[in-house]
Amino acid sequence: HIPAGCDRCALVEKPDNRCMEITFEFLKALFIKCLSYALVTGSSILKVPQFINIARKRSVAGLSVMMFALEAYCNMITLAYSVGKQFPFSSYGENGFLLVQNLLLIAIILFFQKKKLAGIAMVLMYVAASGALLSGYVPLATLAILQRTVNPVFILSRFPQIYKNYKQKDTGALSFLMIFVAFGGTCARLLTVFVETRDPNMIASALIGVMLNAILLLQIALYWNAKPAAKKA
Repeated sequence: HIPAGCDRCALVEKPDNRCMEITFEFLKALFIKCLSYALVTGSSILKVPQFINIARKRSVAGLSVMMFALEAYCNMITLAYSVGKQFPFSSYGENGFLLVQNLLLIAIILFFQKKKLAGIAMVLMYVAASGALLSGYVPLATLAILQRTVNPVFILSRFPQIYKNYKQKDTGALSFLMIFVAFGGTCARLLTVFVETRDPNMIASALIGVMLNAILLLQIALYWNAKPAAKKA
């Protein structure tokens, strides 16, 4: 016979809160990990809508090569820094895919602008720099300093495109789908880096990405139905 009020009775009648907490933490970690890998996988085709837009219009009008060049720099530095810090691949893997796609876009834009040699030179420069940074010979302290430049450079990467859109009152060949997906991706990445790395540099980069992609998205919405006469104004 177990007396009423015995602790064993309490154990039988009440759920195990500790087990519930462990289950919740496990499910949260599983969700974050799945979301992170979904972002990495999705990033492999993030710029495809932009490639399609260029092919369909046979034009790179309205596109700023500076935006993609500076964004490629941010991808390259973040990739090297994250590898050096040994962060989980799921927290930074998209930077490798985006670096390749941004370099392809740089080459395509300069090709359309009749600057083939400049395009080849820029791509080779990025390839060489990426190889050096990922070689393991660059000190982590140096990579950390370079990572601190990513936020201001990323801001600069968006301003040429934002200013061009504002000045022309037109977003040209800029892909709405690419920017929309990028905005959603940076929102999700903000959550995942906060949980997986807690690194202030990575969190700040994700937050800035959310804000700047939101501005581009707003511009596309504002200038979507702009008439040709208005665009030339």
